Amino acid sequence: MTVKEMVDNINNNLSEINIFFGNFLDEFYAADYEDKKKMVFEEPLYYKVIPHSSYAYIAAMVDFLCNKYELEKPQWIFKDRYYLKDPYFTHDFKGDMRIILLIESPLEFKIRNVFVSENALTRV
Repeated sequence: MTVKEMVDNINNNLSEINIFFGNFLDEFYAADYEDKKKMVFEEPLYYKVIPHSSYAYIAAMVDFLCNKYELEKPQWIFKDRYYLKDPYFTHDFKGDMRIILLIESPLEFKIRNVFVSENALTRV
C-alpha cells in the first residue's frame, strides 16, 4: 500500500483512518528498502472530507520514516498545504497531556504544528 492508496482508502471510509494508518505502517516496516521508497514517493490526492490535520500528519509521518530509513524525501511533503497554522494535538488531548506531546513529538511533526507521542508510529 502506498501513501496515495492509503489516502484513497481513508477518503472512502474516514471513520477507519487509524486502521489505515496502522495497516500502512505494518506494510512499510515489513517492506524492503526499494519498496519503502515506492510507498512514500507519490503525493496523495486531496479530498475535502479528510481534515487538513490528517494531511499534515501524513506528511510528518513520511518525513519521519524517510529520516529513520535513510530514504530520499519526496518533495511533496514540503508543500505549504502539509503544514498547519494552528497546533493540532492528536486524540484531542487537553491540559497536562498537551505539555507531554509538546516535549515528546518528533521534530518532523513539530515543524508541521502536529503534536504526537514519541511512539506514535510504533507498531507491536
